[in-house]
Amino acid sequence: MAIVKNKNVKAADAAPVFEQESETAAAETVAAVTRADVADLKPAETAKAEVTAKVTSEVVVEVKSEPVINDAQNAQESEVTEPVEVKKTAVIARNQSGAMKTILNSSSGAPSPLDDLENAFAKAGIETDYGTFPRLRLDAGVIASTEGNEAGTFIELQVISYSPSWTVATGTEGKEGKEHVRFSDDGKVTNSAGEKDEYAGTPLEEYRQILVDKGFEKASIKEYTAVFGIALDAQLPDFAHMNEVVSVSLAPESRKKFDSYKVNRKIAARMGKVQETSGNPVVRFTSVRVTGKERSYFNLLASHGVTAPVDLA
Repeated sequence: MAIVKNKNVKAADAAPVFEQESETAAAETVAAVTRADVADLKPAETAKAEVTAKVTSEVVVEVKSEPVINDAQNAQESEVTEPVEVKKTAVIARNQSGAMKTILNSSSGAPSPLDDLENAFAKAGIETDYGTFPRLRLDAGVIASTEGNEAGTFIELQVISYSPSWTVATGTEGKEGKEHVRFSDDGKVTNSAGEKDEYAGTPLEEYRQILVDKGFEKASIKEYTAVFGIALDAQLPDFAHMNEVVSVSLAPESRKKFDSYKVNRKIAARMGKVQETSGNPVVRFTSVRVTGKERSYFNLLASHGVTAPVDLA
């Protein structure tokens, strides 16, 4: 059946008129051309309805992004409307100065207790020196005290404090070489090695030159890190200083590895890989052999402790 177009409706006139119609008027226009109504119309009325439908459909295309729903439809469908997904814009976090937050300048996120323990003894007004606590160091790959009490190849400390220390070494082995070694807590002058130590309080560089004049041509000044903590576990279970405060001396290369570990532990905590449960975390120090081109030696490498921290608060 041919469809007769309504020549009285011009596209230029129809669109503006429709755009000005209210929602009610638009709803009435759409309701007049439903399939149920067309089925019941007589042939003459059907032709008229098809014309209306044709005109209406051509106009509705212009506003199909805003479908009109009559009051009855609105009441019926209001309870089953699908939730609309809303796209959110990511907000870049910035600090008070306006700079983008990073792991280094952000105070939010996972805590990093090791950062707070640097020089903790000094901050608390507690004075310590070389001999305050049993001092552990590597001896042929074994962690042991200067008195010979061995912990084995690893020890776990619940860290209380750590701080830099300096050593003026002779660069030689043997009893005489060890007797002339001096230590410093401030990096400026030597600590006393006893009541009759004539070199106590000597500037480090001056003492190094004294050693050179004595024939120790390889004498040098090296920076260490002394880590103080409670010994909670060790390879050898009968370690003499278990559950006591000890200090572990980290030589220059081990000290650098410890600095690297502190940064990586902070990142691991931010990523949820490490759950910090104490302000005094447990750190394991393990003896690891390093083989170079000209020599073989041992480092003390830090890693996450296995033992649960003790509640010290």
